[in-house]
Amino acid sequence: MANMKLKSNENLRAADVLVSGNMLSSSIHCYYYSALQLSMHILCSFHGLDYAKQNSESKGKDSHHSRLSLQLLFWGKQIYFTK
Repeated sequence: MANMKLKSNENLRAADVLVSGNMLSSSIHCYYYSALQLSMHILCSFHGLDYAKQNSESKGKDSHHSRLSLQLLFWGKQIYFTK
């Protein structure tokens, strides 16, 4: 799977372009996916939950809510990101 941090950055740049063109409603999609992809990168890079595992954990579920649940689980254990 492609590097989620790179995809996140690309979506963030696309959102900024849309905002600068006063296309605010369309920018939300890009900002949202940028945040989702960055969260996937953080779970993989800082907590060892690789992309395949994240996908299998969310299969058949609303992937947005299941990834949020994984993040809250880690944050609830007070795991902080240092990289």
